Amino acid sequence: MPNPNNNSQPPAAWCYSGNQIRRWRTLANVSREALATAANYAPETISSMERGVRMPSPRLLDIADELCGAQGMLSADPRRTEAAGGAELRSV
Repeated sequence: MPNPNNNSQPPAAWCYSGNQIRRWRTLANVSREALATAANYAPETISSMERGVRMPSPRLLDIADELCGAQGMLSADPRRTEAAGGAELRSV
């Protein structure tokens, strides 16, 4: 999904999500190509999501969470966050 804003600034949520994907991927020593293959995306698409140019899809977030061992911290599925003990994070 392209940026819905007609200005050059991507939405902050896209930038934050992309930054978190890149951080977890780097920490887990997972290449952009490996994540792209697992998610059935082109590496360039993953790059654009990491840069906040494209909105990360819920499917990509779930796959990145699993591949990077993020224990629900990246997942779009709130049940994964709760299972990882993150329920208190959302209630703050």
